[in-house]
Amino acid sequence: MENERKTFATFLSMNARRAATTETPAAHMQFHSQTMQPGEPLLLMERDDILGELDTDSRPVRWLLNQLATYDCRRQKIVGLIFDKQTVLSEVLWDGEKLQTQER
Repeated sequence: MENERKTFATFLSMNARRAATTETPAAHMQFHSQTMQPGEPLLLMERDDILGELDTDSRPVRWLLNQLATYDCRRQKIVGLIFDKQTVLSEVLWDGEKLQTQER
């Protein structure tokens, strides 16, 4: 998991400012690949998208769903990286600051 955390930290530093607040709860996500390039689009995933794409028995996925249910979408944003259906790292951000770090 240490490699994933390092990759996520780099991803977050390159992409946090690209995400914007939304009118309805949604997370700005990207699927991890070995050839990720700066500027690749972030996917806007709502709760139903996450339920359909990821393993809800996984603790990191449940944490992402908790973040989605508890953050203020008009003042905060969620940015995350999906490594596989069970491994997701995400942060709730407000004005570029970390507010709610994913439990690991």
